[in-house]
Amino acid sequence: MLGMYTDFAPKHVKRFADLAGEIRFAFEQYSLEVKESRFPAGEHSFPMDESLLESLEHPERLGVYIPDTQFCVQAAFELLKQVPGFVMLKGQRLPVAGISFD
Repeated sequence: MLGMYTDFAPKHVKRFADLAGEIRFAFEQYSLEVKESRFPAGEHSFPMDESLLESLEHPERLGVYIPDTQFCVQAAFELLKQVPGFVMLKGQRLPVAGISFD
């Protein structure tokens, strides 16, 4: 009915939209803009306090030992609790947009 699948449509279903094409186009545009460094832009980001960034880069200065394999997840969530511009999801603050811990 929504055109989510391109390979099969039951005889009794009328297609009212082509969402598969729209979704594909959206992902292609997203991929292109990321590869060309057009996304995220300034309007999709927010500034981060330099001391918070310093803490992420040097966790030993926090006085807490976290193994390297777990640092990005555990320490980031602890530090992000201090940053405005986040939403709560299942008790955790998550960034709205424009921040990456790759």
